[in-house]
Amino acid sequence: MSKKQVPVAFVASLSRPYQVCGTGFRWTSSTSWDYWCLIPVRTLITCHVMTEEHAKSRAGSNQMDPFHYIHLSGMEVDVRGSHIGLFTSHDNSSGATSLVVINLLDNRLHRLIEEPLKRVRSAIVRRSDSKEPMNPWFAHLIFLSSALRWWNNVLFCFNQQLVKHEKKLQEEIERQSSAFSTESKTINTALHTMAAHLHRYKSELSRVEFILNELKSPKFSTHADPLEKPLAATDDRDPTRFQIDRLVSQLSAIMSFAGELEKKIQNILTLLFNQIQVTNDQTLQAILNASQIDAKMSQKIAFQSHQLSISMKNDSVAMKTIAIVTMTFLPAASFAVG
Repeated sequence: MSKKQVPVAFVASLSRPYQVCGTGFRWTSSTSWDYWCLIPVRTLITCHVMTEEHAKSRAGSNQMDPFHYIHLSGMEVDVRGSHIGLFTSHDNSSGATSLVVINLLDNRLHRLIEEPLKRVRSAIVRRSDSKEPMNPWFAHLIFLSSALRWWNNVLFCFNQQLVKHEKKLQEEIERQSSAFSTESKTINTALHTMAAHLHRYKSELSRVEFILNELKSPKFSTHADPLEKPLAATDDRDPTRFQIDRLVSQLSAIMSFAGELEKKIQNILTLLFNQIQVTNDQTLQAILNASQIDAKMSQKIAFQSHQLSISMKNDSVAMKTIAIVTMTFLPAASFAVG
């Protein structure tokens, strides 16, 4: 990357994917500029391992942290995050464009890695015979369209997992089984983990939105003298502008769906809380009923103890009376015998 004079900030952002970053733009001469960005992505990997097995690994036991992956047990998939780094250098006078792509996706996703690259190659081949230079950000649009499709798949699986959690909770409510408490803890943990990841997803989608809006900026001039002609990025008749608008529209729909999922998580958590409250109230009522029964039994025992005490007192008085009478008549009886 040193031959391409890649900025240090771009390399630093690639080496610290766990930290958020912006984008970079600079004029390298009076007619050339370069631009870099990191596109945050989330992808799906099929995983049939049980949830308990995931807890044995460091990342699997820290799924509450959105930097790590999250396992959706009902869908049997892992949602893993990554980034795609793009560095573009463009010369307005010659129309030459160079592109550096750093794909940080998991090696197991080789098909996803190759898919946008094949589209970039195909676009270059199709335009090879054309005299019109290609827009320098055409590769960005290709990678962004792929990233949005991956994001859409992730949120779809999130929605399906939430549906499964809600159905399982409804079944537990209907059964009112003794196992509800354990099941509720599992669902509660899963929902809070999904909520934490969804918050991060929305912030990452906002970064994608910023990149798309930035591509429409006038600073991306494709002319040797930007003052002579309207900029392609701001020309309403330019096909690239239509592609950007289409991606912005798609991203807007995805972000709205993410907001819907947030509300859905809150609704399920509310249902779970209400059911836990009902269960706790039933348990408390059972404890109160048992306490009342114990109180009644204690009163009965106390009453019987009091009756026994009175009976014993009467017996004691009777015994003393007999003893006194016996002591009184005993000498006379002894004299008569004598």
